[in-house]
Amino acid sequence: MFLTQAVFEVGSEDPKIQAFVAGYREKYGFAPGLYAAHGYDAMMILSEAIRSNSGQSDDLWKSMRSIRGFTGVTGTIQFDERGDVQKFPRVYVIQNGNLVDYEREIEQKRKELLERLRALQDAQRERGEN
Repeated sequence: MFLTQAVFEVGSEDPKIQAFVAGYREKYGFAPGLYAAHGYDAMMILSEAIRSNSGQSDDLWKSMRSIRGFTGVTGTIQFDERGDVQKFPRVYVIQNGNLVDYEREIEQKRKELLERLRALQDAQRERGEN
């Protein structure tokens, strides 16, 4: 089964995500979920829009719509001309009851197959075969 989901990985090595997770754990005693991460990103976007506008309410919406490539804890965020958020979700597959990033899984399998192929080629060369 394949599904798409916005990116948020509690165990990510990204320093921004690690800082968010650590701060959340310190305050609430447990790891944040996807909705907490979305809420955090929403507030960070709002904060960015407030910082970049002239203080007028119309300018706030213009500022939000002009945000492009904002890197949040849930991935890259931007808005279209109507103000709708554009997210770039990942494709996941369920394996053994766990969500697995499909692109990473395919890359890992590709690496494993290449290693096996190289080992077979090396063994073939050692035996003097073409």
